[in-house]
Amino acid sequence: MRLFTVEEARAELRSLLPSIGQMVTAARRAEELERRIAAAARAASGNGRTKEPIPAADASGPRELEQLRSTLERAIRAIAAAGAEVKDVRRGLIDFPAERRGEVVYLCYEYGEPDIEFWHPVDTGYAGRRPMSEF
Repeated sequence: MRLFTVEEARAELRSLLPSIGQMVTAARRAEELERRIAAAARAASGNGRTKEPIPAADASGPRELEQLRSTLERAIRAIAAAGAEVKDVRRGLIDFPAERRGEVVYLCYEYGEPDIEFWHPVDTGYAGRRPMSEF
């Protein structure tokens, strides 16, 4: 496992931002599309007595979903190849392994934050995030 300095993680983050953005966009869109496809499938499997209009199944939905999953996989591979760890694709939560006082910790970034502003011990996860001023 590669351990990053704060400066290295911040530099790597800048180069990964396009991939992180693609990952988040693809994950959110795929989730929305899956809900829409599931709703159409439920409506189509009804007993025919519904008075509500049945949503038309979007013929391009499954194809688009496949493309989104492919985009998502490429982005995750690019992030992992750089040595960072994807923790949540929808939120764009990325951890960079680092060392603090002889222990491995994570420098933590969430999509939309201006920079790596938090870190946390490996065993605490997101809930244990602490400001970089405490690093």
